[in-house]
Amino acid sequence: MSDDLPEDVSDTLVQLLSEAESSARTGNRSDVLPLLNTVETVVTNKLPPGQTREQLLHGCDTVRPLLGHEPLVAAEYLRSMCRTIDRSRE
Repeated sequence: MSDDLPEDVSDTLVQLLSEAESSARTGNRSDVLPLLNTVETVVTNKLPPGQTREQLLHGCDTVRPLLGHEPLVAAEYLRSMCRTIDRSRE
């Protein structure tokens, strides 16, 4: 990916997404939702328009409905979002 993310922003996003993944794996939907809201805020305010931004926003929209009936799928999606950030660092 060609989107340059500031290191502090990418670190923050990875931390938030990792926490959300862990909570999703335990089925704790109430912990995941505020984390997703924060991820969306960071992405919207700190990432320039581009593929990484769009993928992360799409990921947040995709994860929410999965939390209620497919929390492990949601967790895997969150892990994939972390990989998206890692790839954007390259």
